[in-house]
Amino acid sequence: METNSNSSSRTLWVIIGIIVVIIVIWLIIRGTSHSNVAATPVDTGTSQAASAGAGTNQVGASANDSSNASISQDTSNIDTQLNGLNSDNASADQSLNSKSQ
Repeated sequence: METNSNSSSRTLWVIIGIIVVIIVIWLIIRGTSHSNVAATPVDTGTSQAASAGAGTNQVGASANDSSNASISQDTSNIDTQLNGLNSDNASADQSLNSKSQ
């Protein structure tokens, strides 16, 4: 009887382990899909106002146009978005540091 109990206990732990692994994988996949959405920069309108006269697409990369001007505009947009991200990150760090003190 004791061997059967050990076998049942071991089987139960294997099943629990498999369930935990599946949940962890699901959370990782779910987290990365949500982080892609959250990482999409929110346009505050200032960069759109500046580029409205130029008629450029501020939302995404110029997929159909590979000219130097469009590539420069795309890299400028990326720089602007990264600067905004750095600013948000600094604000979040400051907020977290002030709450922990």
